[in-house]
Amino acid sequence: MLRSLAFVAIAASASAQDEFPQDSILTAQGGTIEARSLNGVNQVRRQEVNSFDVSLAVSTLSTAQASDMSAIREMISTMMGPNSPVTATVTAVAADMTARTMGLMSSATANMGQVQAVTDSLNELTASVDDQFTAAAAAQNAAQNAMTATLTTAANSMAARMADMSASNTRQISTSVAASVSRGTALQASLTRALAGVNSTMIASVASKADEDKHMWLGGCSGSGGCWSDRCLDRVELDTARPKFYKRTNTRMRAIATGFFRMNMWEINSRNWAHLSVYVNGQRKTMTYMHTYYGWWKDTHQDHTHYIPAGQDFWFQTCGGAHGWGSGNSHHRQEYHWVGTRPSTR
Repeated sequence: MLRSLAFVAIAASASAQDEFPQDSILTAQGGTIEARSLNGVNQVRRQEVNSFDVSLAVSTLSTAQASDMSAIREMISTMMGPNSPVTATVTAVAADMTARTMGLMSSATANMGQVQAVTDSLNELTASVDDQFTAAAAAQNAAQNAMTATLTTAANSMAARMADMSASNTRQISTSVAASVSRGTALQASLTRALAGVNSTMIASVASKADEDKHMWLGGCSGSGGCWSDRCLDRVELDTARPKFYKRTNTRMRAIATGFFRMNMWEINSRNWAHLSVYVNGQRKTMTYMHTYYGWWKDTHQDHTHYIPAGQDFWFQTCGGAHGWGSGNSHHRQEYHWVGTRPSTR
């Protein structure tokens, strides 16, 4: 009995070694089954088993297992046989799949034919469009060339007409300008003669008239005079002499324009002799003469108009204790006045 148990234990140990992982060990010794793991834990279990009971149990289990296996074989034979529902179903599914596949292949073949037809139609349409484009381009080029030729001809014709018109206008303008110049020259000559006549008349008329503007010099000399002294001109009351004459020095007036000048002077003297002279261009023109027994106060005057050419000087000269400018200009005064030009003779 113990040998039988040991045999069973050894068989169980071998079977356990096959079933348990490699990190555990199962052994039997002296009727004891020992289980030891590689992690250092040992488990020992002691149990007594009747070998006849075990054999009977194993025999019963084997019989039942053989019956179950026979039933399984019959079931498989029934299910996998030619008349089984599974076989019929599989056959039907296969036939349906085959039919579907053939239908798809037929549809694909038909579609390929349609695609080829569409492709052919597109190719024909593309060729037709290309031909139409080519024809349209050729027609456009022909029309453009014709239009260019027409425009070129028209432009050349217009240019020729414009050149002829320009030449004609140039000739007409030249003729008109020459005629205008001739008429203008004649008119200018006529106007020149007319203006010359008017100018001569106006100049003669104006020359015979006095200026509206009064050109004069009013003033005197601040100092007294001895005998035969030129009277100075250092006291100015009014000076509008230009442009007819001007004060050249402190004792000289000078004519700018040729014409008549009025020279007027008045002063008082305190000696026996009293003289007052007018000088023009270094020449005495007039002279007063007075003599008294005693040297009392007396006055002398000069008021004359002289024709004096341009560029000549004129002035006054006194002798006899002449009094200077003073007492409110009541003792001495000089006046120079432009009268006008000489009238033209007719």
